[in-house]
Amino acid sequence: MIDEASAPSPQGAFEQLDLFTDYAALDAKRKQEDEELAREKKVQQAMLTIKKSLGKMPFSRGMNLSEGATAKDRNAQIGGTQGMSGGNLWGSFYQI
Repeated sequence: MIDEASAPSPQGAFEQLDLFTDYAALDAKRKQEDEELAREKKVQQAMLTIKKSLGKMPFSRGMNLSEGATAKDRNAQIGGTQGMSGGNLWGSFYQI
């Protein structure tokens, strides 16, 4: 893995110019992308700081509560399977 400062940058790359491209809009789009990348980098740095101090559990616990997460459903199951059919654990083994 290389350091970000030593990675090749597309900023200094050459570009073919033409008459049909709106370069003002292109510059605005690049500026917006750079701002989004800077914001994402700040979020990642904050996540790394939290992971170093608290571990990875706060993030995994938060993701378990998001929409589409299966952790709540899986925690209600026994051993990862739906062992409690009808609410009676032993009902599937013994007919009482």
